[in-house]
Amino acid sequence: PSRAVACSTPQGKRLVVARDTDEVDDLRGLIERALVVATVPAIVVALLLGIVLVRRGQGRFREVRRAIDAVMAGDLDRRLPRTSSHDPVGSLTRAVNDMLDRLQEAIEDVRALGDDLAHELRTPLTRVRARLERGVEDAEDRMAFVGVGERAIRDIDHALSIVSAILRIRAIET
Repeated sequence: PSRAVACSTPQGKRLVVARDTDEVDDLRGLIERALVVATVPAIVVALLLGIVLVRRGQGRFREVRRAIDAVMAGDLDRRLPRTSSHDPVGSLTRAVNDMLDRLQEAIEDVRALGDDLAHELRTPLTRVRARLERGVEDAEDRMAFVGVGERAIRDIDHALSIVSAILRIRAIET
């Protein structure tokens, strides 16, 4: 087999130049075999690398899921696993951990507020108790005792509003 090119000369004759294509065919066959030999291992390596990366990513997501489940179950000290990578998953876990830190601070503030409200509740209840004791001891007639009772009811209503606020805060906290 050969490859030939023919052209006319100024004298009206034809000039044919031909070249044997055996070398080109041998080179083409060598390149095709080299591509097959190189492509198969490249595909195998790509598949293995893909499997490794998928498993690594799934492992990271399983860790994140376990941490999220623990937080949802009430373990507010739990945080998502921190990574040194700057990929989207790493930045997402940092953002979620920051959010959990802020949430925990807010819950601690709510708890402190509940404690403060409980202390505030003591004052009106102590006042009601003292007023009722005095009213029972000092009341000269029914009208005097009714006045003491009305003031006690106002103080009890105030104490109940504080109790309602504490219960709402505890419900929010839970």
